[in-house]
Amino acid sequence: MAGFRDLEVWQLGRRLANAVYELTKSFPKDEQFGLTSQLRRAVISVPCNIAEGWGRNSDGSFAQFLRIARGSLNEVETLIVIATDQGFATESDRDRLFADIDILGRKLYNLTEKVSSNIVREEVAEYGRETVTMVRPTGPNELALVEQLGFRAWPPRLEGQPIFYPVTNAKYATEIADRWNVRESGKGFVTRFQVRKEFVDKFPVQCGGASHNTEWWIPAEKLEEQNENIVGLIEVIAEFPSQPSQPSQPSQPSQP
Repeated sequence: MAGFRDLEVWQLGRRLANAVYELTKSFPKDEQFGLTSQLRRAVISVPCNIAEGWGRNSDGSFAQFLRIARGSLNEVETLIVIATDQGFATESDRDRLFADIDILGRKLYNLTEKVSSNIVREEVAEYGRETVTMVRPTGPNELALVEQLGFRAWPPRLEGQPIFYPVTNAKYATEIADRWNVRESGKGFVTRFQVRKEFVDKFPVQCGGASHNTEWWIPAEKLEEQNENIVGLIEVIAEFPSQPSQPSQPSQPSQP
């Protein structure tokens, strides 16, 4: 039976880890508990998270751990840049490792998308195609909580936040994320998720100004029920300020 060691991404992660360990053997002794330790921990995290996610026997958990592995891979890349800046690694070392990181990063991204699509297809097959797309602007703290929940649910509202506000379109969400969340938290994100229509139909669409400023008002006590009706994963579709690199599937909510 196939196991995590049969996954190409795990094999590439293992190879990268061995290459990084070999490189760090020549780092200065006084970096033993600094850059050497950080780089080794980060690179080991890549294949370990792939293996742990596989072992959870759940597509949702697997997709979550693949995202964590991708984050660790970004950390490895950053630390290699710093090691090169400090003269601990040559440009040749850096370029060789970057080539491996690029290949692994693309394959991790593609596998994450494939696993996420499997979740959606399975749930749509089970519950039918009657879903509604909701869009939600958010900040880094709330998004971190969503990630902890496996991108399957929204965290409970805080005291003084009686309403959860998903919106109907990306244009409106982008305006809020870019103008409000960035100002309040330094970053803003636009997320998208599918909710069963039977649940959404209980809440009329509200309009708050311009014609595209349309949203649902979900009472805080109904948020758990909404989470139970989410089909597939909550996905990040935009980040502000805009980042040139590919997304990593990636604030405690600021009210729009």
